[in-house]
Amino acid sequence: MANSSEKLNMKAGRQEDFPEIFLPVFPSSCDFPEKLRGFLRSRPSGGPGQPTPPASAPSAPDVAPIAAIATPGDSTTAAACGGSSALAPGVVGSSEPAATKAARQQQDSPGRDAMAGDLLDRTIAVALTPDELIPRGLPTPDLLAHVLVGKFADKLPFNRQQGISAREGVPIARGTMCGWAEAAHKSARLVVKAMTGDAREHAHVIATDATGVLVQANDKCKRGHFWVYVADRDHVIFRYTPVHSKEEPKAFFKGFRGTVLSDASNVYDVLFGLPDSPGEANCWSHARRYFFKALDGEDRDKALIGLGFCNEPFDLERRWKKLPPAKRLELRRQRARPVIEMLERWKDELLDNPHVADGSRLRKALNYLTNQWPALCKFLDDGRVPIHNNESERQLRSLAVGRANWLFVGSDDTAPWTCTFVSLVGSCHLHGIDPGGYLRDLFRVLPVWPKHRLLELSPKHWRATRALLDEAQMALPLGPLTVPPTRPLRDAAVTPA
Repeated sequence: MANSSEKLNMKAGRQEDFPEIFLPVFPSSCDFPEKLRGFLRSRPSGGPGQPTPPASAPSAPDVAPIAAIATPGDSTTAAACGGSSALAPGVVGSSEPAATKAARQQQDSPGRDAMAGDLLDRTIAVALTPDELIPRGLPTPDLLAHVLVGKFADKLPFNRQQGISAREGVPIARGTMCGWAEAAHKSARLVVKAMTGDAREHAHVIATDATGVLVQANDKCKRGHFWVYVADRDHVIFRYTPVHSKEEPKAFFKGFRGTVLSDASNVYDVLFGLPDSPGEANCWSHARRYFFKALDGEDRDKALIGLGFCNEPFDLERRWKKLPPAKRLELRRQRARPVIEMLERWKDELLDNPHVADGSRLRKALNYLTNQWPALCKFLDDGRVPIHNNESERQLRSLAVGRANWLFVGSDDTAPWTCTFVSLVGSCHLHGIDPGGYLRDLFRVLPVWPKHRLLELSPKHWRATRALLDEAQMALPLGPLTVPPTRPLRDAAVTPA
């Protein structure tokens, strides 16, 4: 598509067939340069090799012999600056019969000066290509969102969607869907990157967990790992690494000064113990699980007691779920702390009891409590720290269901595509937003949205951002879009602990 600084030679057919003149187009102006103006006025009406039309030939029509040859995907319009903008008869885009075209070529040359004079008051305006998420791409935002939600929210692999679309009479190849996913990931990942930066800077608690995934390879599938980070009730962020090691949490939590809520995996040990380290909190669901496993052992009665101790904080937290953090902290200290102190005394007594065999399931449960005790008690000092890591496990479970359907990711390079879209879908579920409608609108606004304001497009802020967008513009699959003024995303006041 030509822009305002380019000169586009509009040519139809051979120069021998149209000897009148071939003019460059100046889209930004309705005046031709003076050199060309003088050339038009001084050009003789006839020239060597030009046929002399018969006297009975019809006079030249009062139109300009200029036409834009439109290529697929271009939007070319003609705008008049003082005259008609119709295409010249006989050129590309004209419906003039061949006989009329041949007669016009034999017209009188005196009419050429009149046409040249008329050309001085004409120009052709070339419309700019509308911004799209996939330049010259076939899918509308609706179709693209439908395909991606089908895979990453409804767990339908692309090969199943290929069969479904074929039955509906609109076949879409699996490779085409992969190409769309890659193209959409390149822009949508920037929103997830903005969410990650916001989590590191402002989140008070980030819950984390990890799970394995098969990665397709030539000989046999290898194993990769997905990590999930749930920042307060704000963002869900997935990341991928080829190996399960301490390097990933170390990289993600660099500069984070809040609290990390995790299980007892040793990959997180590198985060704690330094002066500038984040706080450490552990999960009571994991502690309770050890006692549940001990129910099948010889110490069933003691395991039931431990299970009861662990259940009590959960029962209390259900009642306080909707309370502000300060009030919740007060109740924890009044009601939950005595229960935790009783559990500690009971645990220490059993550890000194020789009847609890080493290596037994009950002994493992007691050892887990002992090793993680300071982190397990973190919730008693901070009302914003959950007592469990269940939210991150729920997010991983959603990914595990999808993994059961699509079996593996294509490679280490394509796994981040999955991370981008499951991050957005998981964040939508966190805030009660329909992921299909969100992705459709996101793909509509991403091409024109300022890159330094991408956090406004995250699911956390989407409702407020969507309310400021023009409904008529958003109803169109493409075209101009008015970007609303920037707005503050956080209140000045800090929520008390």
